Amino acid sequence: MAQPTAQAVKLVDRPLASPGPDEALLRISCAGICGTDLHIIGWNSWAAKRYRTPLPLGHELCAEIVEIAPGLGFAPGDRVSAETHLGCGSCAQCLQGRGHTCETLKTFTSLGLGAFGDYAVVPVALLRRAPTGIQDEQVASMEPAGIGLRAARHALRYGNNVTVSGCGPIGLFTILALRHLGATRVLAIEPSEMRRSLALACGAHDAIVPNTKTDTSTARQPDAVVETSGAPAALASALAMPRAGGGVVTVGLPAADVPVDVAGQIVLREIRLEGVYGRLVNEGWTDLQEALADGLDLSPAITHSYSLENYHEALDTAARSASGKVILRM
Repeated sequence: MAQPTAQAVKLVDRPLASPGPDEALLRISCAGICGTDLHIIGWNSWAAKRYRTPLPLGHELCAEIVEIAPGLGFAPGDRVSAETHLGCGSCAQCLQGRGHTCETLKTFTSLGLGAFGDYAVVPVALLRRAPTGIQDEQVASMEPAGIGLRAARHALRYGNNVTVSGCGPIGLFTILALRHLGATRVLAIEPSEMRRSLALACGAHDAIVPNTKTDTSTARQPDAVVETSGAPAALASALAMPRAGGGVVTVGLPAADVPVDVAGQIVLREIRLEGVYGRLVNEGWTDLQEALADGLDLSPAITHSYSLENYHEALDTAARSASGKVILRM
C-alpha cells in the first residue's frame, strides 16, 4: 500500500449543503481512518477502478444530528453512526436482505459524502442510532467492528478454535468479537510486534509471526481462519491452515489477483472459503448494538486519536501498521 502523502490529501473548506427531505445534517465529533481510505490515498488498482477524484474521505463516524425533517425516526440532538452501503431496495439482492451487495450499490464515499470534516449531509437511510453509555470513539468504530463481529460469527460456525490472520483494526475487532462470543482458542498471526501485543490485549491466547515454528498446542489446525490483511501470501497460508472440513473467512481486499490451489487447498480437504464484505445492512447493526449492550468493549483496539488538523500524522500512523484503530477528532 502506498504511503499517504501531502500531495494526495488536502484539508479544504466546502460550502455546507442544506439537507434534503430524506437527509440529515450531522455535526461530526470524530471519525475513524479505514483501510479503504488508505487504499484510495495510495491509489492502488482496486481504488482506481471504483473511485474518481477529487473526493471527500472518511465514513466511520460518530455525530450529532443538527437538522432533520420530522417523522423520519430521528430528531435533532440524537447521536448516530452510519452504515456505508446504500442499496436501491428493489433489486434481487436487496429483496434478500443483502443491501450491502445491491446490484446498483452506492457507498458513502462514492456518494460524495465524507466524515473527515465538521459537518456532513447524510441520507437518513444510512443513519444508525448510537448506544447510550458508549464513548464517541467506540461509536465511530461501530462500522468496522460490525465487520469483525460478522466475520467472527461466520468462523464460529466451524468450531471454537479460530486463527485470525492480520491484526489491523478489523483483525483486532474480530478477536474482541470472538472472545465475546465464547471462542475457546484464538491465535493471532501478525508480522508487527506492536500489533501482536494489541492482539493479546484484545484477548488472543497467543500471537505469532507468520511462518514461524511453534509448539504443538499453538500450531494445531484451527477450525477456521479469518484472513483480514488481504496479503496474497497470507491468504495462501490461511487456506492451508484449517482442519479438513474447516473454513476460511476472507475479509481483506488483495490489491492484485491471488492464485489458489483449488484441488489441494479446497476440494480435497473440503475447506469452505467465504467472503465477508461489510455488514448485513440491518441485522449486522442490531447484532453489534446488542453485543455492545451486553458488554463488548471496542476500546482495546482503538489506539490513537488526532485532531483533524494533524491528519497527515494520523494517516501516516494508520498506514505504517503501527496502530490499531486511528481516530480523527473534529
